[in-house]
Amino acid sequence: MWRRKIFLSTALTYAGYYFGRKTFYVCKSALGKALHLDAAGLGWLGSAFLASYALGQFAAGSAGTRWGARRLVLVGMAISIACNLGMGWSASWQILAFWLLLNGIAQATGWPGTVATMSQWFARKERGTVMGFWSTGYQLGAGLSTTLAAYVLGRAGYPAAFAAGAGVLGFAMLVFFFWQRNSPRDVGLPEVDEEELATGGAIEPWTKRSVQAVALLGCFYFFAKFIRYALWSWVPFMLHDSYGLSESNSGYFSTIYDWASLAGAILAGSLSDRVSRITVCFLSTALTVGACLAMVFWGSSSLTIFGICLGSIGFFLSGPDTLVSGAVAIEAAPRGRASTGAGVVNGMGSVGAVLQEVVLGSILRDAGVKGFVLALTLSSVMALLSLGVMLISRPTPPPGGPTPA
Repeated sequence: MWRRKIFLSTALTYAGYYFGRKTFYVCKSALGKALHLDAAGLGWLGSAFLASYALGQFAAGSAGTRWGARRLVLVGMAISIACNLGMGWSASWQILAFWLLLNGIAQATGWPGTVATMSQWFARKERGTVMGFWSTGYQLGAGLSTTLAAYVLGRAGYPAAFAAGAGVLGFAMLVFFFWQRNSPRDVGLPEVDEEELATGGAIEPWTKRSVQAVALLGCFYFFAKFIRYALWSWVPFMLHDSYGLSESNSGYFSTIYDWASLAGAILAGSLSDRVSRITVCFLSTALTVGACLAMVFWGSSSLTIFGICLGSIGFFLSGPDTLVSGAVAIEAAPRGRASTGAGVVNGMGSVGAVLQEVVLGSILRDAGVKGFVLALTLSSVMALLSLGVMLISRPTPPPGGPTPA
């Protein structure tokens, strides 16, 4: 019963975080008109959010280890709700920037806190499949939050869109409060992992091997998150600006990426409990490169082909994205430091997310869709090379083994 509550509450919670994060991306065009900002200006605002998000990831990972996931997540959600309400009524870009900066720090609490909770309630041998299904929560959150923001934006404007997202996040916060506990020990149950039982829950020190593993995972995630956030952040804006779709229809169309990601994450998670997780990630990333190349050659001239390529990238990238930031990061860190490991990997990935805002805002202004897609392709190649280095330099573990990378 408790494992079911933990699974559902943490999945719903992290899905809820997206309702406090993605509204800004859907409302970019409307905010640009209201605050007199071009693509480059909006890119700098997006960078402000993602920079604080990246810094917050590093701090939140350590804070989760020290204070516990429960306290970390509840405080983060409360602050994010306030920030979204503030963003909806910002009268200038300076005020909006303040709320974005604060929201980035608050949003950074979500992933380390929920992943750390899952690591305490589910054993290593089952984490690939479990995390694959668990990740459908945030994939659904990403798609539904975009759909809700687009719907409310088209009917009531962007202040109402931000308020709607804050409301959903508030509901998720209540579920987390009542259903989440940090570990089985908190409710008088035994640990689920044999190694945890053997160590009595002791926190192990960082070793050279674990530091290298987390650093390599972070390098991959830098490029993977560059791609994911580029598509989340700029596709609605680009569809409106370059393809002539309405603001609300651009938001709906962009969810192709999110819905395709659902199936990809489940498939990759299931496969990773049967074969090496890093091999699954490498092959999926190679297919991502192929989808990016297809978008380069044919996507800029056809909206239909652009949509097919967008869905393909979502399907192939979501597997390694989910595994590296979840099960692989958990297992690469020393025992008892899952929150820190997940926070560092996601923090390094968030640096890539920050850079894409600045880089791609200028590229879209000066080189259009073609330049945008070329930048995605280069990033996918670098992500593939990062995993290639891991395959060459480290032994391949057995399925479900203790060293997935």
